[in-house]
Amino acid sequence: AKWFGDLEPHLMDLSDSIFEDEKIRYDDIYYSMRRTSSFGTLPLGLPISSDMFLLYYREDLLLENKISPPKTWQELLIAAAALHKTTQTPMNVTSSTTTTTISSSTTTTMFGACIPAQSAYFYALAAPYLQSHGPTQGIFFNPSTMAPLVNNPGFLEALRLFNKLSTFSPNNGQATLSIVRELFLNGKCAFLLDSLDVVTHVNQPSAAVFSTWAATRVPGTREVYDRHQRILVTCNKPDCPFTEDKINYAPFSSTGGWIAAVNRFSVPGRTRSASIRSEDLR
Repeated sequence: AKWFGDLEPHLMDLSDSIFEDEKIRYDDIYYSMRRTSSFGTLPLGLPISSDMFLLYYREDLLLENKISPPKTWQELLIAAAALHKTTQTPMNVTSSTTTTTISSSTTTTMFGACIPAQSAYFYALAAPYLQSHGPTQGIFFNPSTMAPLVNNPGFLEALRLFNKLSTFSPNNGQATLSIVRELFLNGKCAFLLDSLDVVTHVNQPSAAVFSTWAATRVPGTREVYDRHQRILVTCNKPDCPFTEDKINYAPFSSTGGWIAAVNRFSVPGRTRSASIRSEDLR
């Protein structure tokens, strides 16, 4: 991470500590998080927690309806529409002799997609449209001109899809994170876009989805924004050098995470190795 440049003179190189500890299993940590906690080739921190998103889903519902876990945002939209369920409850007015139905209220019994009303979740959807050549390309600004990446077909397509998904989300996409998370835990959401924190909650026996949940990577797109032509193009090489089955994925780190680091001046002797052990992180 470039911001580590300011801290590099003050932080201990943790190479000896984290590479040799088999319990840490540094190579098994998500690559982008290792890069975030490094400066150049030097690991100056150890990732403790990440806000990387996953797409959680009711595995039982998908199996029952013969729906595969979505690989693209378009597939998620189709699946959410298929699994979204509402019921009509008549509202009756009773007189001394008759009962008249004057209207009915709609109750949602299963939300197709639970997505919190926060910008980070929109950018998780927009990222694969805007970034197809790796993280140095950026999703917020054009690095060459610093022009905001908003007035373009990729951003607008992301807005259109996000708006459609919101119709299958609580309160038309205006629900808070705590509300959509609670709905998923109670079995009321077919899909949930959320961080890794949810894993702790869904694995509690008290959760309604304890034995029925599963998770997959955040969906990608089959089209990407070509910044030279200023149009959406089909995801093929060289437009998508990292494509997988003609789908572009651009993981979004959302709101951050936690990194453990050691002040090199807190340990006597600047050449002494830092001692971060897996036992200290429990």
